[in-house]
Amino acid sequence: MKKKTYKTVESLIQAMTPDMLPDVQALRANQLYARTLMSMRIQAGLTQADMARLLDCSQPRISNLESTTNDNIGIQDILNYCRYTGKPFECTDPVTSIPVRIQGGATGTRHKVTAA
Repeated sequence: MKKKTYKTVESLIQAMTPDMLPDVQALRANQLYARTLMSMRIQAGLTQADMARLLDCSQPRISNLESTTNDNIGIQDILNYCRYTGKPFECTDPVTSIPVRIQGGATGTRHKVTAA
């Protein structure tokens, strides 16, 4: 039997049975912070290797960070991405539904964290 491949997560979700959807949606929500970091990096035109050089770590560390769950991402990781991408971290927390915006500055400067 030939395995079916999917081009996007959305196409995979559409092909799933209804009883599978809550688990998949929960997993996607639990990886929101990682996807936000990845989006910030890509919008800044940086590769994972570029980000690794800036953060003085390995490319696999960046890959792991951008695919982990929310509880494995620290505030310092978020601030570093803000600093090196020049972009704020913006998302709506999947648990509380509170919009979060973290704006990082250069090292040694204040950082602004807001929730609406």
